[in-house]
Formats: sequence, C-alpha cells, structure tokens
Amino acid sequence: MNFAHAAIFAAAAGTAFALSAFPAASADPTSHWFGTAPFCSGEKSDCNDTRENYWLSNDCGDGSCCTSGTKVLCVGVPKEKYTKTKWIGTAPACGGKPADCWAEGMDFIAFGKSGDGKTCATGYKVLCAGPRQK
Repeated sequence: MNFAHAAIFAAAAGTAFALSAFPAASADPTSHWFGTAPFCSGEKSDCNDTRENYWLSNDCGDGSCCTSGTKVLCVGVPKEKYTKTKWIGTAPACGGKPADCWAEGMDFIAFGKSGDGKTCATGYKVLCAGPRQK
C-alpha cells in the first residue's frame, strides 16, 4: 500500500489546521477513456496516441453510455504487469473511491460507470489492480 505520511500545521488567526496520512495518488498509473457518447468511436489504437496500453472496451467508460460504438481505456502500465484486477462499487448507487483500492493493497486504475456489470445511476465504480509483478 502506497501512502505518503505528512503533517502540516498552519496557524491562521489563532486556528491550527492539520492534515496527515493522505494517500499518494502519484503512485497510481495514468489512465484515459477514449470515445465520446452518444456515438463513440474509441479504438485500441487511441492508446498509441498517449503512449499508453489498451486495457478494455465498454459502452459507458467514465461517463455517458454509447448508443453506437464503444469507449476504450488506456493505462500507463501494461495490464500484464498485474496479477489481478477487480471493480469495486455496486450499481445503482456505486460510490467507489480510489481509497477502496488502496485499502486492499491495490493500485487505482480508473473510474467507470458500468465496470463489470450494471451501470451506476449515481457515483462510479473503481477499477483496481494489484499487486504488480516484478
């Protein structure tokens, strides 16, 4: 689990503020969804434009669902570098958060509206992967 531990204290008008043990999102790989609803045209080759790796295709990605075509998810780390992946969040009120991945010792990969099943009416599912293979 990657966590950055910090303690920041500031005094402003006699009030102290503290922030500690916040997650270091920079350890997670970058990811992008390609394809715009309603007429999506995401292609695996879109990942080449950002020098990322194709991971999956689906109808909703991280937003509105496609009436035609699909969206593709491109990630900065090859999928083969991980031993397993899983979606966290259950439709209709999904509520998945990157911290859900970190709590399981996994990297946060991306947000998704449908993930591995039914589409979220509110909130998002999160795609988690881990652990990384050496």
